[in-house]
Amino acid sequence: MARRIPGSRCLDRSLAAVLLLRREGFDARLVIGVRKPGLTSVDAHAWVELDGVALRETYSLETYAALDPGKVRLGFGKAAPSSEHS
Repeated sequence: MARRIPGSRCLDRSLAAVLLLRREGFDARLVIGVRKPGLTSVDAHAWVELDGVALRETYSLETYAALDPGKVRLGFGKAAPSSEHS
């Protein structure tokens, strides 16, 4: 997929792949993980999983801690109920 979207990064590619796979009926999952490779830096990476298997991934994913999807709201899928306050 990276070769087909010039200049894209992992999140762009992963979001596009998830949307395309879901449109075709696959239950693809976007995963975002973070790691701390140094004392003052944080690294993040996004990838796609299907049935718990990372698709076409070249990174060593065991070095990343996946964010809890129950605590991250991505904004696609069913809309959340409105919580307007007056």
